[in-house]
Amino acid sequence: MSKVIQFDRNGETGNIFYIIGQARKVLIEQGRENDGVEMFERVKQGDYENALKVIGEYVELQDITYKPRYQPRTYEQLIQFCKDTQTSQAGVLTLLRYYTDTLGWGMQDSLDYVVGLFENGTIQKIKELGGMADGKQG
Repeated sequence: MSKVIQFDRNGETGNIFYIIGQARKVLIEQGRENDGVEMFERVKQGDYENALKVIGEYVELQDITYKPRYQPRTYEQLIQFCKDTQTSQAGVLTLLRYYTDTLGWGMQDSLDYVVGLFENGTIQKIKELGGMADGKQG
């Protein structure tokens, strides 16, 4: 059975050099050193997505990057999501501005991240700590 190399595009394991190193290690363990050299030469000729495709031809890769289940594609959809979950729009918009203005993230990445905070329970915990678990100040 071949070893699966898991990676998270947003974490340390998403670094292409980490993935290449893990793939070469697996190939060496399988006695396929020449494949490792060939793979590395091919990977150097393209971008990140191409590199993943090439590496995937030699070893099994599994992308474990977090993907939100609910993805508002627009600012307006995020506002509606706040209404639906009885969450302060002002607070969520402050977070969104922080990610876009202060950190320089793109709008879609910022929207996805904020939604991830809803999904992983962070927003609910913040609401509970602030006495607003039901959307009303306590």
